[in-house]
Amino acid sequence: MTETNENNQNTIGKALILGILSSTATLITAIIGSSTTQIVDFFRRFIEMFSTLISLLLFRHNLHETSAEKIHSNNQKVNLVINNTLILSGILMIIVGIAKYRMGLGHKNVVPGFFVSLLGVILNFYFCIKYSRSLKRQYEPIIKSQYNLFKTKTIVDSCVLLTVGIMIIFPDFAYLDLIDFISSVLVSIVLCFRGIRHLIKKS
Repeated sequence: MTETNENNQNTIGKALILGILSSTATLITAIIGSSTTQIVDFFRRFIEMFSTLISLLLFRHNLHETSAEKIHSNNQKVNLVINNTLILSGILMIIVGIAKYRMGLGHKNVVPGFFVSLLGVILNFYFCIKYSRSLKRQYEPIIKSQYNLFKTKTIVDSCVLLTVGIMIIFPDFAYLDLIDFISSVLVSIVLCFRGIRHLIKKS
């Protein structure tokens, strides 16, 4: 195993651990805050964590695979899983967001969610840099897919952070729940757009 491949494997492993921790933390803050954006954000993080697990398993398989055709097939599977994950997350956010808004369910304490989202932005941006540097040294399709995933995660977490920040700064604003709903819809559009875009480019 080359040093680059070992570093890539370690990076994906760390990203998987981050996914598990962030999913758990987001679930807790979603229950506390009862925010549409945070609730659907938990589902998004959980699905993304699962796609990172698939990426790690297939990346490890490629390291010991001698068939170029099989390696290419694994790379395609990872690309398909990650981009379908983005699309599925986006669709899920729209469905849950609309349902919760129509039922008139508001939000509660979103301060814990703010710090979870802030940490998410920082860590996801860190992994973006790690994957970007690795791609400059050596192009690897699975690492490219992971880079696209974490780049999207950084954008989405920034949107969530902004929404929760507005809730904290203006707690008595009459249209907070509407802003919460609109944010979840905008995030879902970003997820679907980037997932479809990357699928089309690969096809």
